Amino acid sequence: MAIANALLGMGHIYRTEKRLWDIAAMFYSKAANIYKMVSSVCDGYCDSIACFAMVTDNHELPLMIYEIIMSNTTKVYLISTMANVMYSLKEFYPDKMILVGEKVIDMLKNFEKGHVAEQLIYALMGETYYKLDKKMKAKECLLKSINKRMIPTSYYYKESINILSKIPSMIDETALGD
Repeated sequence: MAIANALLGMGHIYRTEKRLWDIAAMFYSKAANIYKMVSSVCDGYCDSIACFAMVTDNHELPLMIYEIIMSNTTKVYLISTMANVMYSLKEFYPDKMILVGEKVIDMLKNFEKGHVAEQLIYALMGETYYKLDKKMKAKECLLKSINKRMIPTSYYYKESINILSKIPSMIDETALGD
């Protein structure tokens, strides 16, 4: 497991920091193979397959991970795994991404002070609603993202700001056509 965790971590570094997706794909693939020997429903496996799908533009893998996560009602997945699954679903399966986002929001309700990832989850959902032309839902999610605890040094913050900067007019009520 330690080797798989290290491979997954290296994949994340090459995907997000260095933007070298071919190298990230190799790390994710090797990590997924190790995790699968342990359990095909574990966080590491789902995370590595979701990330592998992102860096290889594989459109079938996100559905496989979606089915695993949505069918395992007793397993509580890490928020980072769920965020990566959302990213992998975002482009081609936006409705399923929204369902995963709602599941994550329900999970986060158990945190007394909130969770730093809420801002990213809401931003992803807002961006997706916007693309689905559901502007009121998009605005609602984007405003929730802004109002969540923003820690400027966190990955979640940086990703949230990146999403929010793409559609700033959603926050301005005058820009809504509904």
